[in-house]
Amino acid sequence: GPAPYGLSRLLVDASGSPRQVLKPGERKSISTDRVRLVLGPPDEVAVVRWMFKQSASGVSSVDIARRLNGRGKRNAQGRPWSACTVNHMLSDLRYTGTTVYGRPNPRALIKPEPGKPKREPIRVDHAFPAIVTQELFQKTQSQRKLRARRPTDDELLGMLRSLWERE
Repeated sequence: GPAPYGLSRLLVDASGSPRQVLKPGERKSISTDRVRLVLGPPDEVAVVRWMFKQSASGVSSVDIARRLNGRGKRNAQGRPWSACTVNHMLSDLRYTGTTVYGRPNPRALIKPEPGKPKREPIRVDHAFPAIVTQELFQKTQSQRKLRARRPTDDELLGMLRSLWERE
């Protein structure tokens, strides 16, 4: 599949020697060759790091997208950034150099075969160079979880009471 924003696909031969960086849409043609993820263009790597730092400091995905669009930056498809795209990137483990194989596809309509054991995904840390550290990634996830927290009914009633008293 395509490399995520900030990463590139490197074609390597059977012995692991680099051949070339593949452009979007290019495929390998020799069956013994492999494709590895490597750091992408420096300007994209800088944008990814900036996004994680902003999120870790409490900036919302909507504001991150707005700031990127204000700076004239475009996403991997050449389109303006959206909060959805930013959210997807901020939850992507590949930016820490980790890859996961065998993850179930939530959109798949395939029912598991009876009696067949469920396969667990395989996680490979340090599979390729990381753009962000594990610490920054975890701090980002913590901040995102705080922002996504829904108030309890009592908290909502308290907010409504204070609004009613003010207005």
